[in-house]
Amino acid sequence: MKSHKKYNKISFPKKIQEEMDTRRAKWIGSKLKKAPLWCSVDLRDGNQALITPMDESKKQIFFNELVKIGFKEIEVGYPFASDSEYQFLQNLAKKKVIPEDVYIQVLVSCKSNQIEKTFESIKNIKKAIVHFYIPTSPQQRETVLKKTKKEIIESVISSSRQVIDLAKKNKKNKIRFQFSPESFTSTELDFALEVCLSAINIIKPTKKEKLIINLPATVERSSPVVFADQIAWMSEKFKENKVRDKIILCVHTHNDRGTAVAATELALLAGADRVEGTLFGNGERSGNVDIATMALNMLSDGVNPNLDFSNLNQIKRKYTEVTGMKIDERRPYSGDLVFTAFSGGHQDAMEKARVKREKSKKIESKYTDPYLHIDPVDLGLHIDKLVRINSQSGKGGLAYVLGKNGWADLPKLLIIDFSSKIQKMTQKTKSEIPSEIIMEEFKKIYFYNDSKYKVGTEIKMQEKKGNVETTTFIYINNKKHNISGVGSGSIESYINALSKLLKISININSYEERSLGASSDAQAVCYVRVVIEDMFVWGVGMDQNTSTSWKKAILKTIERFETLNKKI
Repeated sequence: MKSHKKYNKISFPKKIQEEMDTRRAKWIGSKLKKAPLWCSVDLRDGNQALITPMDESKKQIFFNELVKIGFKEIEVGYPFASDSEYQFLQNLAKKKVIPEDVYIQVLVSCKSNQIEKTFESIKNIKKAIVHFYIPTSPQQRETVLKKTKKEIIESVISSSRQVIDLAKKNKKNKIRFQFSPESFTSTELDFALEVCLSAINIIKPTKKEKLIINLPATVERSSPVVFADQIAWMSEKFKENKVRDKIILCVHTHNDRGTAVAATELALLAGADRVEGTLFGNGERSGNVDIATMALNMLSDGVNPNLDFSNLNQIKRKYTEVTGMKIDERRPYSGDLVFTAFSGGHQDAMEKARVKREKSKKIESKYTDPYLHIDPVDLGLHIDKLVRINSQSGKGGLAYVLGKNGWADLPKLLIIDFSSKIQKMTQKTKSEIPSEIIMEEFKKIYFYNDSKYKVGTEIKMQEKKGNVETTTFIYINNKKHNISGVGSGSIESYINALSKLLKISININSYEERSLGASSDAQAVCYVRVVIEDMFVWGVGMDQNTSTSWKKAILKTIERFETLNKKI
């Protein structure tokens, strides 16, 4: 594209670039060992990006859900800019719905009148974080603020003094501070450092009373590695200035380039301690970092995220109800299709992995699956929804669906036979076949149903010249028929008796039985494949008595043959 010349990648002075390159070698190969501090900005940054902003009742529902998930720091608004956000703060305090261990964060610009009203809004909030900020990039300084670097520094110093003074007047509440150089990633690094140090020097944080320094990617303008390099450089400079242990280094990333999660993860490796973001990435333009994705990435790496997403569907439901937003079907973890397999090859591998896990029965064993990196069960998701059947699916997918509905370890030839029938259904409907329909079809095609053919309850077997003679009866359309046959065993003699009565050729081809349960009243399930007039037909019978079970299966094969051929 010729237009690429309009854009310039972010560059740094040679000395700073060299320092970043040196620093990168120290953090690039590290691993995240613990979760960061989390701050949800859904009620401010996420809310302002909604077509229809949330009213107070919806905000309250969202706030309660954030608390339930485990957030200890929640930004609820910009009280100076919005009367509704100001009132929401008052009502949170009045209703006493803020847990003792949760800090309420409010945002305010470095302007005296705004800061004063903001402190007024939190006078009844027991634990609050006052987040004051100022734009610092050349574009912001020259185009929006029309201020010099010196004037920016003066504003930061003045605002820092004001927040200190106002906090002293509110001695009954616990008030912490956070400072942000807005558009940090577009700001000259040495100036961003100078601005932050000017706030630090006035606030005078300690190891016990730390100041949060937030370095936002207000607009995502670079690759994740470049952003992490900037964070690592700032962290190192704070060390050199002997203040690193007195600050909490925070990042607030946006998703303009689609790499907010990667940028945030690398920033944590590079030295960040805290993350601001929204549940599912809502926010201005392309949104903020998706905290749900961040947290569950950590979980999949074996790191406790200290946030609870074990009931993900409920969280999604409340989120969509109060925000009116949709969650993309392919969004990591939270999308409706992200744990779903339609491909036959994928389904087959997932089914084999499921069977292996269930057979191992090792509660503490590591989760493994060829196509899933996290166990959906840990998110409260129904595992019977993982595999869905359409024209792209195969026998592995059917085995998975059948297995999760109580019919695991079926004969392979039976699954192949059933797969061909479901394939015809999907090709005809050109759509997905729900698991409920699949189970209905499975039972209709193969299960004995006590309709035309019924098993007799009396039987006589005796040895006859090395063989077995069976004498019993069956019902056909409720009419009793006595039958007798000889064979090498009870099953063969029974089939021979049926062959004489019905005047057709019936031969056993395959026989397998299973037990459903371990108790004395467990059901015996028999899978029988017979050849009737050169046609292979399957039947499934179930009964507490094994002998009755295989008789039911055989009678079902005859009924199935009749349906297919109309010969009997």
